[in-house]
Amino acid sequence: TEDGDVTVDRCAGSFDIAASDGDAELREVAARKMDIRTGDGTVEVALLPMDDLDLQVRVGDGDVLVDLDQDVSAAFELETRDGRIRLMAEGVANLRQDKRRTTGQIGSGNGSIYVRTVDGSVTLRQ
Repeated sequence: TEDGDVTVDRCAGSFDIAASDGDAELREVAARKMDIRTGDGTVEVALLPMDDLDLQVRVGDGDVLVDLDQDVSAAFELETRDGRIRLMAEGVANLRQDKRRTTGQIGSGNGSIYVRTVDGSVTLRQ
């Protein structure tokens, strides 16, 4: 979208979402491949378990919340230039954190989660 929000509820498949100015909210989504980009907007994703997840979120100005089902397994990389990174998950392996970048693995790490925002906070919750 050029100027507007995107909402996806209870769907499965692959998603390629781009918004110049608008929020993206994906609730109860089972997806193998997700590519979400916004120039100015908040992104909220609630993921159901899926083998070999590939989630890419890139935001210019806005916060990102990724909410994972307890059975999701993935390696993750979270980045922000100007904001906070919050990790709310138990049993994270290979955890590395600094002010702008956090990496680690949830479960066996079969999938991949990459989140980057330039000006905003990132929250990964399981």
